[in-house]
Amino acid sequence: MAEMNIDLKKEQQASLDRPRQKYSVTAKCFFAFMDMVTGKTTTLAKAKLIEILASIPYRAWEIRQYGRTTFGYKNKELVRHALKIMEWGREAQDNEYWHLRVINEKMKEDGLKDPWYLFPPVPFLLLYLIFFLPVLWRLLISTQLFILTRFLKTMLSMFMPNLFATIRNGRSSRLKVNW
Repeated sequence: MAEMNIDLKKEQQASLDRPRQKYSVTAKCFFAFMDMVTGKTTTLAKAKLIEILASIPYRAWEIRQYGRTTFGYKNKELVRHALKIMEWGREAQDNEYWHLRVINEKMKEDGLKDPWYLFPPVPFLLLYLIFFLPVLWRLLISTQLFILTRFLKTMLSMFMPNLFATIRNGRSSRLKVNW
Protein backbone atom coordinates (compact mmCIF):
# COMPACT_ATOMS: atom_id res chain seq x y z
CA MET A 1 0.00 0.00 0.00
CA ALA A 2 1.40 3.40 -0.97
CA GLU A 3 2.21 5.82 1.82
CA MET A 4 -0.01 8.89 1.82
CA ASN A 5 0.94 12.21 3.34
CA ILE A 6 -2.22 13.91 4.54
CA ASP A 7 -2.11 17.16 6.46
CA LEU A 8 -4.92 16.57 8.95
CA LYS A 9 -5.03 20.19 10.14
CA LYS A 10 -5.39 21.40 6.54
CA GLU A 11 -8.12 18.84 5.80
CA GLN A 12 -9.99 19.74 8.98
CA GLN A 13 -9.86 23.43 8.10
CA ALA A 14 -11.05 22.67 4.54
CA SER A 15 -13.96 20.74 6.02
CA LEU A 16 -14.83 23.60 8.37
CA ASP A 17 -14.63 26.14 5.52
CA ARG A 18 -17.19 24.30 3.38
CA PRO A 19 -20.78 25.52 3.65
CA ARG A 20 -22.94 23.35 5.88
CA GLN A 21 -25.57 21.24 4.21
CA LYS A 22 -29.20 21.50 5.22
CA TYR A 23 -30.38 18.52 7.23
CA SER A 24 -33.50 16.59 6.31
CA VAL A 25 -36.41 16.23 8.72
CA THR A 26 -35.35 12.61 9.33
CA ALA A 27 -31.81 13.69 10.22
CA LYS A 28 -33.11 16.40 12.55
CA CYS A 29 -35.33 13.83 14.29
CA PHE A 30 -32.34 11.50 14.65
CA PHE A 31 -30.21 14.27 16.17
CA ALA A 32 -32.97 15.27 18.58
CA PHE A 33 -33.52 11.65 19.59
CA MET A 34 -29.78 11.08 20.14
CA ASP A 35 -29.57 14.26 22.23
CA MET A 36 -32.57 13.13 24.26
CA VAL A 37 -30.95 9.73 24.96
CA THR A 38 -27.30 10.73 25.38
CA GLY A 39 -27.42 14.43 26.25
CA LYS A 40 -26.42 17.41 24.14
CA THR A 41 -22.71 17.37 24.97
CA THR A 42 -20.33 15.48 22.72
CA THR A 43 -18.72 12.65 24.67
CA LEU A 44 -16.73 9.55 23.84
CA ALA A 45 -19.67 7.41 24.94
CA LYS A 46 -21.97 9.24 22.51
CA ALA A 47 -19.42 8.76 19.71
CA LYS A 48 -19.20 5.07 20.66
CA LEU A 49 -22.96 4.67 20.33
CA ILE A 50 -22.91 6.38 16.94
CA GLU A 51 -20.12 4.03 15.82
CA ILE A 52 -22.15 1.03 16.99
CA LEU A 53 -25.08 2.22 14.88
CA ALA A 54 -22.96 3.41 11.94
CA SER A 55 -22.19 -0.02 10.48
CA ILE A 56 -25.85 -1.05 10.22
CA PRO A 57 -26.63 0.66 6.87
CA TYR A 58 -23.55 -0.95 5.31
CA ARG A 59 -24.77 -4.37 6.42
CA ALA A 60 -28.18 -3.69 4.96
CA TRP A 61 -26.65 -2.64 1.63
CA GLU A 62 -24.49 -5.77 1.61
CA ILE A 63 -27.49 -8.00 2.25
CA ARG A 64 -29.39 -6.23 -0.55
CA GLN A 65 -26.50 -6.89 -2.94
CA TYR A 66 -26.51 -10.60 -2.05
CA GLY A 67 -30.11 -10.64 -3.22
CA ARG A 68 -29.19 -8.84 -6.43
CA THR A 69 -26.43 -11.34 -7.20
CA THR A 70 -28.73 -14.27 -6.45
CA PHE A 71 -31.62 -13.15 -8.62
CA GLY A 72 -29.58 -11.35 -11.28
CA TYR A 73 -26.84 -13.94 -11.69
CA LYS A 74 -27.31 -14.00 -15.49
CA ASN A 75 -26.47 -10.30 -15.82
CA LYS A 76 -22.68 -10.12 -15.46
CA GLU A 77 -22.58 -6.32 -15.23
CA LEU A 78 -25.19 -6.25 -12.45
CA VAL A 79 -23.30 -8.94 -10.52
CA ARG A 80 -19.99 -7.12 -10.96
CA HIS A 81 -21.56 -3.88 -9.73
CA ALA A 82 -23.19 -5.65 -6.76
CA LEU A 83 -19.90 -7.28 -5.81
CA LYS A 84 -18.17 -3.88 -5.85
CA ILE A 85 -20.83 -2.48 -3.53
CA MET A 86 -20.47 -5.51 -1.24
CA GLU A 87 -16.70 -5.07 -1.10
CA TRP A 88 -17.08 -1.35 -0.39
CA GLY A 89 -19.68 -2.10 2.30
CA ARG A 90 -17.39 -4.58 4.04
CA GLU A 91 -14.54 -2.07 4.01
CA ALA A 92 -16.85 0.59 5.43
CA GLN A 93 -18.03 -1.81 8.17
CA ASP A 94 -14.42 -2.58 9.04
CA ASN A 95 -13.70 1.15 9.19
CA GLU A 96 -16.59 1.70 11.61
CA TYR A 97 -15.40 -1.25 13.69
CA TRP A 98 -11.91 0.27 13.99
CA HIS A 99 -13.41 3.61 15.03
CA LEU A 100 -15.32 1.72 17.71
CA ARG A 101 -12.15 -0.04 18.89
CA VAL A 102 -10.20 3.23 19.10
CA ILE A 103 -12.96 4.96 21.08
CA ASN A 104 -13.27 1.95 23.39
CA GLU A 105 -9.51 1.93 24.07
CA LYS A 106 -9.53 5.69 24.74
CA MET A 107 -12.41 5.27 27.21
CA LYS A 108 -10.47 2.49 28.99
CA GLU A 109 -7.36 4.66 29.07
CA ASP A 110 -9.33 7.55 30.58
CA GLY A 111 -11.06 5.25 33.08
CA LEU A 112 -14.53 5.99 31.67
CA LYS A 113 -17.28 3.44 32.14
CA ASP A 114 -20.01 2.77 29.60
CA PRO A 115 -23.19 4.73 30.39
CA TRP A 116 -26.56 3.01 30.54
CA TYR A 117 -27.27 3.49 26.83
CA LEU A 118 -24.29 1.34 25.80
CA PHE A 119 -25.44 -1.83 27.55
CA PRO A 120 -26.39 -4.50 24.97
CA PRO A 121 -30.20 -4.26 24.82
CA VAL A 122 -30.25 -0.46 24.57
CA PRO A 123 -28.37 -0.03 21.25
CA PHE A 124 -30.62 -2.68 19.69
CA LEU A 125 -33.70 -0.83 20.93
CA LEU A 126 -32.28 2.44 19.57
CA LEU A 127 -31.54 0.71 16.30
CA TYR A 128 -35.13 -0.48 16.12
CA LEU A 129 -36.49 2.99 16.86
CA ILE A 130 -34.15 4.80 14.49
CA PHE A 131 -34.35 2.49 11.50
CA PHE A 132 -37.77 0.87 11.79
CA LEU A 133 -39.91 3.82 12.84
CA PRO A 134 -39.58 5.40 9.38
CA VAL A 135 -40.79 2.11 7.91
CA LEU A 136 -43.75 2.13 10.27
CA TRP A 137 -44.39 5.76 9.34
CA ARG A 138 -44.50 4.84 5.64
CA LEU A 139 -46.84 1.96 6.45
CA LEU A 140 -49.10 4.34 8.36
CA ILE A 141 -49.15 6.77 5.43
CA SER A 142 -49.91 3.99 2.94
CA THR A 143 -52.69 2.72 5.22
CA GLN A 144 -54.16 6.21 5.37
CA LEU A 145 -53.98 6.43 1.58
CA PHE A 146 -55.74 3.05 1.32
CA ILE A 147 -58.50 4.24 3.66
CA LEU A 148 -58.81 7.50 1.72
CA THR A 149 -59.03 5.57 -1.55
CA ARG A 150 -61.73 3.29 -0.15
CA PHE A 151 -63.63 6.34 1.15
CA LEU A 152 -63.45 8.09 -2.21
CA LYS A 153 -64.57 4.93 -4.01
CA THR A 154 -67.52 4.61 -1.63
CA MET A 155 -68.48 8.25 -2.09
CA LEU A 156 -68.21 7.98 -5.87
CA SER A 157 -70.29 4.81 -5.91
CA MET A 158 -72.99 6.61 -3.93
CA PHE A 159 -73.10 9.56 -6.30
CA MET A 160 -72.31 7.73 -9.53
CA PRO A 161 -73.80 4.22 -9.14
CA ASN A 162 -74.22 3.71 -12.89
CA LEU A 163 -70.52 4.17 -13.52
CA PHE A 164 -69.52 1.50 -10.99
CA ALA A 165 -72.30 -0.86 -12.08
CA THR A 166 -71.06 -0.61 -15.64
CA ILE A 167 -67.47 -1.28 -14.57
CA ARG A 168 -68.52 -4.24 -12.36
CA ASN A 169 -70.49 -5.83 -15.20
CA GLY A 170 -67.45 -5.76 -17.45
CA ARG A 171 -68.83 -3.18 -19.84
CA SER A 172 -66.22 -0.58 -19.04
CA SER A 173 -65.02 -0.62 -22.64
CA ARG A 174 -68.36 0.88 -23.69
CA LEU A 175 -67.83 3.95 -21.53
CA LYS A 176 -66.89 6.93 -23.58
CA VAL A 177 -65.12 9.58 -21.57
CA ASN A 178 -64.16 12.82 -23.23
CA TRP A 179 -61.28 14.44 -21.44
